[in-house]
Amino acid sequence: SPPPRSRQTGSHKSEVLDWIEQVKQATVVVVTDRGQGSGFFIRSQGSPIVLTNFHVVESASSVIVKTRSNTMYRVRRGYFRPEYDLALLAVEQLNTPPAVLELRTGLPQLGEKVFAYGAPFKLEGTLTSGIVSSIRTTSELKELTGGFHLLRYGDDACWIQTDAAISPGNSGGPLLDAAGRVLGGNTWGQPEGENLNFAVSATTVRQILQQTHFEEIGPRYLGSGFARPPSAGDDPAEALGPVQRDETVCGGDQATDLGAAEGAVQQHK
Repeated sequence: SPPPRSRQTGSHKSEVLDWIEQVKQATVVVVTDRGQGSGFFIRSQGSPIVLTNFHVVESASSVIVKTRSNTMYRVRRGYFRPEYDLALLAVEQLNTPPAVLELRTGLPQLGEKVFAYGAPFKLEGTLTSGIVSSIRTTSELKELTGGFHLLRYGDDACWIQTDAAISPGNSGGPLLDAAGRVLGGNTWGQPEGENLNFAVSATTVRQILQQTHFEEIGPRYLGSGFARPPSAGDDPAEALGPVQRDETVCGGDQATDLGAAEGAVQQHK
């Protein structure tokens, strides 16, 4: 007879599987003429909105969102913030998204359990896990690592550092807490090290949701890396609705000891 299931296994099942189906339905593959990445639906009042990384759609002349049911939707409008490597895609051919994911308010704590979901190397529906290794600003990362690729990011961008496995194709997919809430969008990894991966934080996402403006997608526009001035009659409030402002400041003080993190995770269940 098979061995009895351990309490740890049973606990892990209740921790993940009660929300994983929603994550599966809400996460999409973003396919362009230059490659592909991941993304996920966030709550909106107008057309369904997919959050992804700017570098996933940068310089693309064609952007398609593929849902878990393998249905394809061409995206014609988006809102782009390259300084945070973020893009919002309006999926106007879809009336209602299959599911949406909640952006968590506040920053996670050091040692908190996290999960990365997406399509690394086109392996759709891949889930990996790890912990919060640190929380850092771009300015801190520039000072510590001197990474050339960081020059494109705004100094005030807030990053969740994690050891959860993130590979090409994960970009734009959700980094989740133990309650299935989005902590950030998986964005990049440090190739010279091991398990040094970064997600742009949900607190940064909330900041850009305060001032959204959707524009036609095209290679000339996306390649420029800068948003054009708003046009008359394009009301961002109609698309995303009211957004709760997150006053949390990104910084090392947000990452406390593992014991406190475990307590926080328990409260989120």
